[in-house]
Amino acid sequence: MFTLLVFVTLLWISFRDIQSRVISNKSIVALFFMILILCYFDARFVFFPLSFVLTLFLGLLIYCIGGWGAGDVKLSSVLAILVPVNNLTEAFYATVFIGGVLSILCLIKKAIYKGSLSNGVPYGVAISGGFFLTIFLPIFKVC
Repeated sequence: MFTLLVFVTLLWISFRDIQSRVISNKSIVALFFMILILCYFDARFVFFPLSFVLTLFLGLLIYCIGGWGAGDVKLSSVLAILVPVNNLTEAFYATVFIGGVLSILCLIKKAIYKGSLSNGVPYGVAISGGFFLTIFLPIFKVC
């Protein structure tokens, strides 16, 4: 049940990021509490505070050089709570791959509609997708 709630919340965050390029603090706090509840009630999920800290540190570095927005840092850090430290690189690779595909789609859209990319790429979509694949697919034994 909470897994579905986390998924729907990630869809909502992604939709809002596409729409407004903003990941709200309310969404991040709601996701954080859903993840805590998920860890408490579902034995398949474990809380990894070190992953949170490492992702927060790396995300702040990316933020300082202008690569991510603050919402992206918060989203990836909260999702990292469910990822063991040794799987963080997997989550980041999946995020970068999805981000690359998303960037190509944005460039195609720009070429077709002659618009600008002044709003950037909604990277919350890539973060949600990359971490979702890393966290939830092994649990459902899909891959």
